[in-house]
This record gives sequence, structure tokens and C-alpha cells, in this order.
Amino acid sequence: MGLSNGQPARRVDGATLAACSQPLGRNFRVVTPHAANGPLLDGDFGVCALRPGLLVQYSDAVDLYDLVTRIEQRPGITIQVFLNGSVAATLGGRSLFPDVRQGLVEGAGPRALITTRVRPELLERRGCRGSRVRKVSVTLSQDWLADCGLVGRSPSFDLERFAQVHLAQRNWIPSTGVVALAERILQLSRQPEPFYRLHLESTTIELVAQAFGDLIGRPTGPETGRADPRDLRRMRRIEAYIATADQTALSLDELARFAGTSNRTVQRLFQTIHGISAFEYIRRYNLERAHDSLTREGVSIKEAAHLAGYSGAANFSTAFRRHFGRTPSQVVRQARPQ
Repeated sequence: MGLSNGQPARRVDGATLAACSQPLGRNFRVVTPHAANGPLLDGDFGVCALRPGLLVQYSDAVDLYDLVTRIEQRPGITIQVFLNGSVAATLGGRSLFPDVRQGLVEGAGPRALITTRVRPELLERRGCRGSRVRKVSVTLSQDWLADCGLVGRSPSFDLERFAQVHLAQRNWIPSTGVVALAERILQLSRQPEPFYRLHLESTTIELVAQAFGDLIGRPTGPETGRADPRDLRRMRRIEAYIATADQTALSLDELARFAGTSNRTVQRLFQTIHGISAFEYIRRYNLERAHDSLTREGVSIKEAAHLAGYSGAANFSTAFRRHFGRTPSQVVRQARPQ
């Protein structure tokens, strides 16, 4: 098998996936297909524990089925760089790429995200038969981060605080440097050379440093422009206002009045800093708040729908499922087992 030391497999079956999952977490299982005796993935796939607290996983493979897997991931921080393709995946019931389900990602350029787990959490991956995914994932423990002294802060990203928030997530368009390093890791996996592990470890650490540099050095999200410090301060005030406002009456006009500016400027701020419209930001914020209310505060689905600004539970359930990959009822059952 040889995957624990980083050597890739070409035809990956369920047993190989289970063996590779051991450094990542526990209770791995293939949900579907139910009884596949042969390979599940075709291509290069490998996992390498470089040092205690530093693990890299890489894949350039095609799904041979509509593969669904689940694993309870250990605490840590994971950086993922998708070079080509994507998968529908949820962590703790929250969608990692909400727009994958809406068909907006195929053919898109490289994408990256970073997620934090303060405690063990369920990751579900849903692949699509025939789809090719090229990606690199790096998982870091809190101890590894502390030992390396990786503490960074900017108006748009506070790494130290981010690392302490369970299920914190940031998506962004990776820099050319991050993309090149991810490509290098895939190349190393295919053509092991002298001092292979040394090259792999140094490249992985450089990817981590550049990824954090991406986040600390620029506003998070798929930005369409640069925001100056004044715009960032104004956006932080608007975000705080949204968090306390009556969601059923919130409008673009109200945000503009609060910020003392025009509707057009408010829209520009959201597009520049978050890469989405003000309406979409509010919609996602309300769904996230509803999710937290269902899982942590024990509210009913009807109450959660009202909190999210939906007059009916049916529309709320549809929007919730598109965003998180699960219905409100499924999330409630997971959060409140009988």
C-alpha cells in the first residue's frame, strides 16, 4: 500500500481509503456504493505524515462512482487547494463549497479554503462519477502551529483567533505561488526523487506559509478588487450592524443609511471584500445563524426559519439544504440524538 509514507496509489479501493484515513480521524466509512469490491478512485492518491502535527494529502483522481464517504476528523486546521474540479462536502453539516451543488464550480479556476476543528467533527464527501479532482490538503495540529510560532493578524484575518473558533472557515482565490506549490506537491508524488520526504516537507511548509500570507495580506473571499483600511473599517461596522438588526426588515437602503453612504457604495464594499452582493451576504449570514440556533440553542425549525427571514418552512428548508448540503431536520437529528 505504501500510502503512509506518501507513495501514491493508482487504483484506490475502500480498504486503501480506510487505511489512508487513519492519520486524519476515525470511524471512516464508505456510505455509497454499498458493495463495491473493486477500485473507487482511479489516479494518484496519497497521504503522508511528515511530522507530528503536519500531514499532507494529495489527489489527482477520477471518481468511478458517485462516491460518498464519512469520517470523524480530529481537531486541527486544514488548508485545501483545489487545482481542478471540486466535490460537494460538509463539515459538521456546513457546506464547504455551497455553490458546488448549484453547478457553478465546474470549469472554474483554482480555489482554496481553510477550516478549523477545535473538537472532532464529521466530514462528509460527495463525489460525482466521472469527475476528476486535483487537490492538495494540509492538516496542522494546534501544537504544530504553536511550535512554529505561526501567529499573524491583519484587518481582514486574525490567524490566532481563527484557530480557536470551531468550524471557522474562509474561502479564497489562491495566489499563483500557492497554486505552483500545490502543483509541485502533485509532481513530487508521481516522481519520487532522492530526498523525497525532505522536498515534500519543505514544499508543504512553504505552501502553508504562502496560504497564510494570502489570508493575512488581503481581504478574505473571492475578491474582485482591493479594499483600503477605511473601507474595511466601514465593512466591519456594517457587519456588526447586520448581526444585531431585525432581519425581517433589513434592506440595502437601511445599510446605506447606517453607513452614511450610497446603495452603490455598499454594494461595492460587499463585492470587493466578500466577493458577493449585500443580499447574498445577508442570506448566508441568516442561514448560518439559523444553523447555530438549531444545533446549539434547540429552537424549532419554524423558529429558525423566522430567524433567517423566511415566512415559510418549505422555502427555508430548500435554501438551508442548498447551503449546508442537509435539510434542517437532518441537522437537528444529528445535533440532538434521541
